[in-house]
Amino acid sequence: TSKTFSLTFPADYTAAHLAGKTSEFTVTVKKVQQPVLPAIDAEFAKSLGIADGDLDKMRAEVRNNLEREVGGRLKSRTKDSAMTALLASTSFDVPKSVVEEEKQRLADMARRDLEQRGMQASQIEKAGLPLDLFAAQAERRVRLGLLVGEVVRTNGLQPRPDQIRKLVEDLAQSYEKPQ
Repeated sequence: TSKTFSLTFPADYTAAHLAGKTSEFTVTVKKVQQPVLPAIDAEFAKSLGIADGDLDKMRAEVRNNLEREVGGRLKSRTKDSAMTALLASTSFDVPKSVVEEEKQRLADMARRDLEQRGMQASQIEKAGLPLDLFAAQAERRVRLGLLVGEVVRTNGLQPRPDQIRKLVEDLAQSYEKPQ
């Protein structure tokens, strides 16, 4: 089945020779598909990494993964709420040079992320990543870094070996070979 329709390009379209002009497009449907859920059987369990295909083990693994994911999100939300409350309870000037360095670091991270997603460096430069895009995030990060650093220093906080071990074990659980 084919359908032809007209489409007017926006006046500010990036290709100037097409801006504001109307073009006809023909679309042909070549294939219509719908998702088909797999059978929940031993083969499916094996495809998820359960070597013996045991469905109970598969369900337990899925449950553990979901619980770990939800736990991580809740912990992240709680941490963000605590940091927001910490910021709201204080007021002080932050060194502008440190904020500028953080803005540059955040821009560099964004640039690397875009490159890893397949965008060419020339496209990124053409689109531009103005440092002011990162101003609020940079100031928040610098302010929190100074605040948390002071709380740690003032209270002599140090991670205990059992806390470090638990964190490493929790992180390792998301890998195929946690050991």
